Amino acid sequence: MNPMLSRIPTRWRIFAAAPHRMLFFGGAFALVVSMLWWGAVLLARAGLPGLGWFSLPPVWLHAWMMVYGVFPFFVLGFLMTAFVRWIGAPPIAPGLYQPVAAALFAGFVLVVLGALTSPALTALGMSLTALAWLAGALGLGWRLRRYGANSSPHPPWALVLLVIGWLGAALSAWGCATGHWAALAAGPKLGLWGFLAPMLFVVAHRMLPFFAQANLAGYRAFRPGWAPALAAVLFLLHAALEITDQRAWLVLPDAPLAALSGWLLWRWQPWRARANPLLWSLFASFFWLPVALALSAAQSLIFLLSGHRVLGLAPLHVLAIGVLTGMVVAMVTRVSLGHSGRALTMDKLSLACFLGLQLAVITRLLAEWPGIAAGAPTWLVASAGLWLLAITPWALHHIRIYWQPRIDGQPG
Repeated sequence: MNPMLSRIPTRWRIFAAAPHRMLFFGGAFALVVSMLWWGAVLLARAGLPGLGWFSLPPVWLHAWMMVYGVFPFFVLGFLMTAFVRWIGAPPIAPGLYQPVAAALFAGFVLVVLGALTSPALTALGMSLTALAWLAGALGLGWRLRRYGANSSPHPPWALVLLVIGWLGAALSAWGCATGHWAALAAGPKLGLWGFLAPMLFVVAHRMLPFFAQANLAGYRAFRPGWAPALAAVLFLLHAALEITDQRAWLVLPDAPLAALSGWLLWRWQPWRARANPLLWSLFASFFWLPVALALSAAQSLIFLLSGHRVLGLAPLHVLAIGVLTGMVVAMVTRVSLGHSGRALTMDKLSLACFLGLQLAVITRLLAEWPGIAAGAPTWLVASAGLWLLAITPWALHHIRIYWQPRIDGQPG
């Protein structure tokens, strides 16, 4: 063994042995910390003991933490594991994923500390996050250029969306550093609708039929090649309308997106996966996408006709909790099991956490529904509490896995 490597503690060598270990660990940590922080904010708003002072408006910080503080860990962890397989490239070298993971983690911690102290520290953390993100995107881009000449449409679109997400992260960092608050507020909108939502669509379009075909006898994968491009363009149109505050016209991209995602879900035959929780949880997460888009389209149309936003932030939170967080739980569970040598069977804890997350989605939706709660602080606190109760045990369970060797004795 290399003498230098022998001096590194065994647990650290295990933890740093694969990109998904370090990055999923950072994502699970950031997910819980972000919601603990936001839960404390909501408690204070409800008149209960909580956090009451911030260096920047807490809504802006909450948006950044969730879009850029949490999900880049999971997206890069997944892409640095799966993307290279999609294009037949060698595994990502530790010299790339280890610094990226460390810088993302440091950036998130600095933003959380800066949220309680100074905008300058927050800006430093946002800038470090953007730099780490750029390094990861460049590394994947180099591999796509060298190995991906004959790849499917998924790797190129994933890279394009990753770059768009980086632009949003850089915009937020610049806005925070210069005091251009409109840019800071616009960054997460670009990140959510121009990066996360279409990235989820692209990944689901490739992986859900693949997983179903691998687990269901006689299943035929359905992946129309034109769907990722159409979805990406429509999501980018939504992002542009959000950023320019033209929400009355969101029906234009969201109605066809709802129809497209609903049609694909139907063609994927999710009911055939009912005996396999690890598979149907992926379909259940995707189910919320046409729901969120249909709600957004309906609210846009009502706003266009009457000037009233009757559903408030319900569409956004159905997307954020039901689709994005649900897919993280389902997909990360699957990847973590497979890459630790464990059987591809969702354990009872992960299943219970996933079902609890569905309750949090419904509660958050009802918190905005006309005539029920209308954004009442107690309902928001209840939704955040359910979210934490669902996510925290799942996160702690998987964090433990990332520090343990593969049970099959294989490397990685």
